[in-house]
Amino acid sequence: KLVRHLEEVLFKTLMDALKKGYPEHYVAEVGEQVSDDKKDVWLIHSFDNEQQLLRKLPETVYSFVHKKNGKIHSAVIVNPFTGAEYIAVKGGGAIFNDRRCRVSGQRNLEGGLFATDAANQFTQGAADHVVSDLMTSLGQAGIQTRISGCPTLDLAQVASGQLDAALFTNIKTERLEAALLLCAEAGALIGSLNDGFMKAGCKTLVAANPKLFKSTLQRFSSYGAKLSV
Repeated sequence: KLVRHLEEVLFKTLMDALKKGYPEHYVAEVGEQVSDDKKDVWLIHSFDNEQQLLRKLPETVYSFVHKKNGKIHSAVIVNPFTGAEYIAVKGGGAIFNDRRCRVSGQRNLEGGLFATDAANQFTQGAADHVVSDLMTSLGQAGIQTRISGCPTLDLAQVASGQLDAALFTNIKTERLEAALLLCAEAGALIGSLNDGFMKAGCKTLVAANPKLFKSTLQRFSSYGAKLSV
């Protein structure tokens, strides 16, 4: 109930501001499904990881995107706890707190700081040993891992250079469109852990600068095939 109340207050204010600033655009309700035939649409994505919001942990964000004829044109990601704001415009670059941002220049796996969801994927299922082996391999490669439970924020921090890469084993990319645009505009390569290409329904994802992206796939792509089974 608390989260719903926060959403009603915050997102109503946001929707009113968007309607006032863009009177000719359609501003959708939170969670509303909108057809791609509308020329200009604003979509609001609610808090990523509501549990952390309830516990007053800062690893949660919300986002909103502007789409033109069904294709994303710009995006904003906001952390309500820290005030951090990430903005991306297709073809116009990425901004973190009013400054242009780029992915980090980390070139090697060793010493890299990676966001991952792997340690949260143990379900007593058949793939548990694959997740365990992946976590071991990350450590053996000299990679430091960070587990926030908020993939949108993780990707935003990759885009801003705060993190070197993200490696996800079980995500829903439809909730990440704002973060994926931000990463692309900040110079990251994005693709599945399996083969480096983005496909509909893909559950694994890697985002990093081109050099580190290539190294990550070379070292860990075999896990992508196993996790996709």
